[in-house]
Amino acid sequence: MVLFGASKPGAIMESWRCDICGKAHGELLMDVAFQRPQLFFEVPEEERGERVWMDADTNADLCVIDGSVFLIRAFLPIPAGGEEIFRLGVWVRVDEEAFRTYHSYGWDADTPPVYGAHLESEVPGYPSTRHLGATVKLRGHQDRPVVYLDAADHPLALEQANGITMSRVHEILQRCLPELFGDSAPPN
Repeated sequence: MVLFGASKPGAIMESWRCDICGKAHGELLMDVAFQRPQLFFEVPEEERGERVWMDADTNADLCVIDGSVFLIRAFLPIPAGGEEIFRLGVWVRVDEEAFRTYHSYGWDADTPPVYGAHLESEVPGYPSTRHLGATVKLRGHQDRPVVYLDAADHPLALEQANGITMSRVHEILQRCLPELFGDSAPPN
């Protein structure tokens, strides 16, 4: 699993005090993403050149494995701290039609399509998130799609629906990117 934090404008929250560690934090990433889909790492490294297609030059948010597994990177929004949005950049598996529509910009940006999908990212700090049913909504042609989980009883789906505290954002970041905190991830 390869994660990276985003540094685009609006992806960092200003200072706040954490209920978990009791420390004041200057800035907190509000956008963290998986660089590659989980399935990418399941293909032996020596076979990836033949079996995996990713075009980092034009759109690193697309991946095809074995010509039949179609993956799109989308973001899963979670309301945080009342007025912020914490964004998880996750990979979803979609059917070929959805993939081709997204890849070709073949939709009206004013009425973007919605597709069924399955989460293909294992998000640290939760019971298994991989294969959770989801809905992915395409947006503007230059915008990453948004994903909403269908599993109403899964902790990640509950947090997406109900929101989380900034302390919970800190905990998720600590699990995803422990090097930012100078320590290892807390236990599950």
